[in-house]
Amino acid sequence: MFQRSIRPLLASVLVASALTACSTSDDTTDTPDGDTTVVAFSDEYWQSQRQFIDSVLTSAPDVADVAKAKGAMYDVADDSLTKLVIAESAKTEDCYSKVGLGYDPVLTGVATVLVNFGAAGWDLIRVEDHKFSSAAGGAVVSCINARAKNEWKLPTKGIVPGAHLVQLTFRPDDPKIERKVY
Repeated sequence: MFQRSIRPLLASVLVASALTACSTSDDTTDTPDGDTTVVAFSDEYWQSQRQFIDSVLTSAPDVADVAKAKGAMYDVADDSLTKLVIAESAKTEDCYSKVGLGYDPVLTGVATVLVNFGAAGWDLIRVEDHKFSSAAGGAVVSCINARAKNEWKLPTKGIVPGAHLVQLTFRPDDPKIERKVY
């Protein structure tokens, strides 16, 4: 009789301890106020990943190849427009740092962005071509496409009308950016 009444209690204790063990991680620290936690990967981990990251980026087509494959109406953006687009892309960098890296912590890739300048100004801003190391790149592309047209502010003077392509590179080991997990 005693064994039958203790079994459910023992089972609940085992399940609770298993859930507690699964919910902790050596790579993150919890903060009492609910702030983000910084993920700390070892140097050995990044050394093993750099070769993979570099291979993904070198195998991606460059912006000139994408323009050629898309056809005569596409051209590579000049240096000044490229710098402006890259600067504006910082407004949607969280598409990569939160969404993409949230799915895949080593997500690496290249996205070729089309910025089309017509008679009415910037009428189209979207990712035209992309190559990522995993399917998580699709979430990054969707996020950028949903937000870029409304958030990026590009000049309306001094731009030659046309379909301009700019390439953005995404790599998790970029030393300029501190990555956080949200």
